[in-house]
Amino acid sequence: MENADGVSKEPISDPSHMWNCLKKSRQKVDLPQTDGSGWTHLSLFPDHALLEDHERLVAPIEDSPNEPPCRVTFTFPLLNAAKLFVFALAGDSKSDMVARILQNQEDFPTGRVYPLIGTVLWLLDQRAASQLEVTLET
Repeated sequence: MENADGVSKEPISDPSHMWNCLKKSRQKVDLPQTDGSGWTHLSLFPDHALLEDHERLVAPIEDSPNEPPCRVTFTFPLLNAAKLFVFALAGDSKSDMVARILQNQEDFPTGRVYPLIGTVLWLLDQRAASQLEVTLET
């Protein structure tokens, strides 16, 4: 099944097919979004070689430390070309990692998302932000 731009709406598992679909759509990634599940955003894992891939926009990962071991991921060149990147996080289970990334500035893949001309937006509920030493507006 394809949309009006001729881009498939089916799940994509092959990175070269994913890249061809992105090129075919002639669109930038305007709004990547993640919910922070496992803190391995978009299959970019701490200390993995793909963190240093500055050439490809989409890459296969065949040695994921989590299941499934074979995946496809966007890389930082594509993520950092976004106009807006949203991290939407809720719940107590996110609070430790939120503080480690935003407050302690520990080196996790999430902390490397810096759009060149865009913005990173963190949407946190009070529980996810509970370990931050800031006052939240409600």
